[in-house]
Amino acid sequence: MNKSLISLTIAAIATVGAARSKAETFIEYKLRETLGGSRFAENADATHTPVIGIISQTLEKEMVNDTRFEGWNSYIMKSYVDWVEAAGARVVPLIVGESEEDTLEKLKKLNGVIFPGGDGDYLEYGRYIFNTLKAMNDNGTFYPVWGTCMGYEYIASYVSDNGWNVLDVYDYDTGSMALEFVVDPRDTKMYNWLGDRAFLFENYNVTYNAHHWGMNPNKFKTDKGLSALFHHTAISYMSDGRPFVASIEST
Repeated sequence: MNKSLISLTIAAIATVGAARSKAETFIEYKLRETLGGSRFAENADATHTPVIGIISQTLEKEMVNDTRFEGWNSYIMKSYVDWVEAAGARVVPLIVGESEEDTLEKLKKLNGVIFPGGDGDYLEYGRYIFNTLKAMNDNGTFYPVWGTCMGYEYIASYVSDNGWNVLDVYDYDTGSMALEFVVDPRDTKMYNWLGDRAFLFENYNVTYNAHHWGMNPNKFKTDKGLSALFHHTAISYMSDGRPFVASIEST
């Protein structure tokens, strides 16, 4: 039987808007975590929606021969689960290797899906999920999708006329960068809740980068499949001055 393991890892940071402030939401979440059982039990069924699917990925190379992962075929980073739950949502695992029928039944009940980053693999399983959700969206039911790092790379390859070749090598290991907005962030879906504070992203190196692949901004001028669905909202720069696409969102 295929299983999914939730493991500790470094957090990928992003934000979801809510009626109360994000600080209040996080404090409440950490308080429940600290107090443990009784407080958790009291609130365990309080959140019914949204329900967010997170895709598992195959074990990374260093995990395969690690006895702690014996019997497991895939995992979900705990940081993604913590992030979603801290924002007030519930999590459903979408497990690499499970049948398309089981996955489809889950997708029908979800409010959105996260395509996570990491060094595992879910390229083809993710393609099935992405195409299924896109078909649902085309039929009038809206399912938002979020892609971080590898998840973002996968999604770009799914829609590109050139597949994986839409990406180029942009080796950058564990460092933070500033953004340069190519549109007004106050007019975007991802940054607009920040208002003028969004421009802090341009003034400080706050976006974490650890990647081998990236995308040249010119691809949005030459790749019709990519530009038909997405537009880029921000870029960052490699140490040699090359720009790469830092964030995108759908039209």
